[in-house]
Amino acid sequence: MGSVGATIAYSIGVNGVASRLVLTDVMEDKAVGEGMDLKHCASFIPPVEVEAGGPDLCKGMDAVVITAGSKRRPGEDRTGLIRRNLAVFKDMSVPLARANPKAIFIVVSNPVDLLTLYMLRHFGLEPNQVIGTGTLLDTSRFRQQISYRLSVDPRNVHASIIGEHGTGSVPVWSRVQVGVLPLDAYAEQSGIDFGDKVKQEIFEMVLGAGQEVIRRKGATFYGIAQSVLRILTAIGRDERSILTVSTDVTFFEGVDDVAMSLPVLINRRGAQKTLNPRLSEDEMDAFCKAGAGLNELAREVGIL
Repeated sequence: MGSVGATIAYSIGVNGVASRLVLTDVMEDKAVGEGMDLKHCASFIPPVEVEAGGPDLCKGMDAVVITAGSKRRPGEDRTGLIRRNLAVFKDMSVPLARANPKAIFIVVSNPVDLLTLYMLRHFGLEPNQVIGTGTLLDTSRFRQQISYRLSVDPRNVHASIIGEHGTGSVPVWSRVQVGVLPLDAYAEQSGIDFGDKVKQEIFEMVLGAGQEVIRRKGATFYGIAQSVLRILTAIGRDERSILTVSTDVTFFEGVDDVAMSLPVLINRRGAQKTLNPRLSEDEMDAFCKAGAGLNELAREVGIL
């Protein structure tokens, strides 16, 4: 029930996607306080039963969202942060998995790809039961930046960031569509310059977006909360929506034994089917490089 968890809970409550919502934290008073605050919205939002307290309350859920983690300390390297967050994640997720063996688990905690892989390999869950938020928010930022440059509704921009959530993310420029047109054709018809320089600027803005928000306000939570809500809505309503999320990747163009983001069909059973996009040579090289790096890091910290 930090800023991210609390915002996710609020988003779920006000959008009516759950009939019962359990808020948990090792700091039980924080969870109870957040639950009280949300209950006070009762006359303004769809009916939802809200419970709050320790992790022992969370049993028999259809879906479990895990946001537990900590921020990087000054001077701490990436491996140190991963080891620390892995320990925090274990403490929270092990009892939750035991108490909710049939649930779909949504991993939000960072590094999301590695923690998603840890849950896939060590909890005895089926691959469809574990979904990391991965590059879903990156994809939303990507679409927003493209739509801004083109002055078009972002809902009409069909584009994806795949790969690792972080420096190993890959913008799939070769498959961007605006309405029914490929990106370059739309830009040309609209008289808008959308060359390699513009594309590089957009990708750099997407890569740095999270840190820029953190620099200005200390944390990011609206975008990730809506990302989680979108996944839960697809599950709860059995939508069969295609979302760019982190799931088990096996033998995709030589990439194996990692959790990374690709377009995935999401329905009531969770991650039902991974779609393998046709990528350009550069995009495939970048995806494979990110996969190799994640696999190596997973072995270094004991996930594999």
